[in-house]
Amino acid sequence: ANLLQAQRDYFGAHTYKRVDMDGTFHSEWLQLRKAPKA
Repeated sequence: ANLLQAQRDYFGAHTYKRVDMDGTFHSEWLQLRKAPKA
């Protein structure tokens, strides 16, 4: 997981694919991490 995160941060690729849905997705990781869960 750490290697994937380092590569994502270095190359700037912040998209991912899901196995349960078609398409490519993008998340604002820092905002998700800082936002409290409801």
